[in-house]
Amino acid sequence: MATTTAAASPSTRASARPSPFRRLRCPPALPFGAALFAPVSVIFGVTFVALALTGALSAHLSGVPKTRAVLRIVIGGMLALAVTFAVGSIFGAAI
Repeated sequence: MATTTAAASPSTRASARPSPFRRLRCPPALPFGAALFAPVSVIFGVTFVALALTGALSAHLSGVPKTRAVLRIVIGGMLALAVTFAVGSIFGAAI
């Protein structure tokens, strides 16, 4: 009588190790918390730090140089934040 061995399914193999995306949930929570309880100047500072942490963490997880990744994410994120703030100011939206 022959026995067959079932190969591990991709979902079984993937569940054996934690997802790297699980670690990326904390940095976005920092600016959100600051937006709830702080003035705009503090929101900018906390967002800058959170963007830098996100860039460093993503560079570490992917194995690329941290400086370029942090600069790319911080510059892009701060530009997006500035544009959003400008559009909100133009249309009279208040935080």
